[in-house]
Amino acid sequence: MAIQAQAKIPVVDFSNEDLKPGSSSWSSMRRDVCRALEEYGCFVAELGNKVPLKLHNTTFGAIRELFDFPTETKRKLPSERPGHGYFSKAFYERLAIDNGNSPEETQKLTNIFWPNGNVHFRESADSYVKLMEELDQMVMRMVFENYGVEKYYDSLTESVTRTLGFIKYKEVQNTASACNALDRHTDKTFTTTLHQNHVKGLEIKTKDGQWLGFDYLPSSFILLAADALQVTYYFYIESADSYVKLMEELDQMVMRMVFENYGVEKYYDSLTESVTRTLGFIKYKEVQNTASACNALDRHTDKTFTTTLHQNHVKGLEIKTKDGQWLGFDYLPSSFILLAADALQVWSNDRIPSCIHRVQISENETRTRYSFGLFTFYDKTISVPEELVDEEHPLRYKPLNIFEYLKANVGHGGELSIKAYCGI
Repeated sequence: MAIQAQAKIPVVDFSNEDLKPGSSSWSSMRRDVCRALEEYGCFVAELGNKVPLKLHNTTFGAIRELFDFPTETKRKLPSERPGHGYFSKAFYERLAIDNGNSPEETQKLTNIFWPNGNVHFRESADSYVKLMEELDQMVMRMVFENYGVEKYYDSLTESVTRTLGFIKYKEVQNTASACNALDRHTDKTFTTTLHQNHVKGLEIKTKDGQWLGFDYLPSSFILLAADALQVTYYFYIESADSYVKLMEELDQMVMRMVFENYGVEKYYDSLTESVTRTLGFIKYKEVQNTASACNALDRHTDKTFTTTLHQNHVKGLEIKTKDGQWLGFDYLPSSFILLAADALQVWSNDRIPSCIHRVQISENETRTRYSFGLFTFYDKTISVPEELVDEEHPLRYKPLNIFEYLKANVGHGGELSIKAYCGI
């Protein structure tokens, strides 16, 4: 009778001080790292003597003290970005600061909790951040090299922002079974590097549905691939520039046609000089255990000038017609869909309506839907050209600043229509 070996999260030894790009040991480790990420989405990095036991103990002692402060003190932590500052739920507390790899930011954090200073906490936090940052940089260089796109590594790392988070999972009391302290999820980052104390709890889901824990060591870290890295894998970084160029050219061509059609081509160059384009990658998860189609993204219009979308083979995007029908479309690898958005509706004085659309995933769909889009904004204030105002089309909108409109929409939970915002 064959006995199947239990799967384990891969462990990769990073304790070698001579690990350098181009060496044979680097190439071998690069294969191990990428194999682990492709198969499990994570691996345990063993750093050995790079993490002194005293540093580990001092740091977690200080973290314990950090969470013992009153809630009103913890809430003083700045929270300018989503997921930052202080957060708490039944079995879970988190403190997170932006630019966590900056000693100035860890000093600010220290000052909030210890106005008279706490050198041990600040220095140990900075030491850990430096170790984890170097580990992440090393792994990402290996990933980029492995897929032959190392020429993009420097430009991507120049725009990196790192968040430093401290997390406390509270002890379980009066329960007869394990407690789900944090639900299954993927991280909304590029990568996540974790270090913990001696209490187990983290589990990783494998491709075949198993949940794996791992054996803790004071010198070990676990590196998790996150959503943004998965998108990069899917679209293969090398092709991104080509797609953006195609989508930008398509958008420019269509807009020139629109301006010419309404006899206002003289405004085209001045408007396009102030264009900003945002590239977005989107994942819609497969539907599980539902008897009907899943509304993955509610009906809405885009808060841009135009949106150009390209997707994989999984259907889902639907467009609402003037008579209230919802239409899908047949995907081709060579097709894009261009949507008129709120700012174009304003500029055209209602001649071109903003496209109402949604994403519906079929109840029988077991595959993941991916799409990416180029979202066009204009930095300057958008006004209706005087040529587009007449008896049949009286002026219907005040001048529009897209970014102010976006801010106002956030304050209204995304429900503020363009007519309500700047309609006359």
